[in-house]
Amino acid sequence: MNEENETRMVALVDRFYDLCDQDPDLGPFFRAAIPDMPNHKKIVVDFWSHQILGTGRYKGSVFAVHMNRGITAEQFDLWLVRFEKAAEETLTPEQRSRAMAKARHMAQSIRMGLFPFHGLEGRPPKRS
Repeated sequence: MNEENETRMVALVDRFYDLCDQDPDLGPFFRAAIPDMPNHKKIVVDFWSHQILGTGRYKGSVFAVHMNRGITAEQFDLWLVRFEKAAEETLTPEQRSRAMAKARHMAQSIRMGLFPFHGLEGRPPKRS
């Protein structure tokens, strides 16, 4: 595996969590939900290395990890914005395209699984 690409995966995850830590909603949420951030980051690096580079290092269930964590639908919007900024700053254009396609799909899938009565945007449907 290309060492430069692996370095980019670490940079992506580090930058993402730096951005989240600065967010007034996501920062406290992540600090409370993730007691061992260094180990968590290694798992997330493996996930993105698998998704973007095809390394096969991540074998878990993303949905299962996010269940029963108290995540709100609105936090997915914040998560996606922070992730996109981190991807823009750390990845090549091709890697960024793959990462954002996966991130959007993952956010929508998890959102729909956790909030089945919300619309595709992750919010309750408007009533007329």
